[in-house]
Amino acid sequence: ETVEREHREMLEMAKGLLRSEEVVVTNRTFVDLLKKLTNYLIAHCRAEEDLAVTSSYPATEPLAKEHKRLVRKIQDLMTSVKKDGPTKENKLAVQFFLTDDIPRHIRDHDDPLLQHLEFMDT
Repeated sequence: ETVEREHREMLEMAKGLLRSEEVVVTNRTFVDLLKKLTNYLIAHCRAEEDLAVTSSYPATEPLAKEHKRLVRKIQDLMTSVKKDGPTKENKLAVQFFLTDDIPRHIRDHDDPLLQHLEFMDT
């Protein structure tokens, strides 16, 4: 339940970043939104990994590896946006991360973890 709520919150933050393309926002606002999402993603990944370990989830290692990939990617995006600003290229890279990487991660890694947790609760 908490993990699903966090997914919804993360996707709402993502929508805020994607909407920033449609409305005029300052570079600082875009950077602030991306930083907030970055910090949230890091905390969320840690929480999921803690749940995986405490529930003896058999795919904990691949989940942790995927989390590291996601965190590294969003941190790289953050570095690029801080350095160059929210250029069209950076915004497209962030958009791809939010509309492809995150949903694929949820489907391929988080949903199986949630199924495992539900099974453990029964």
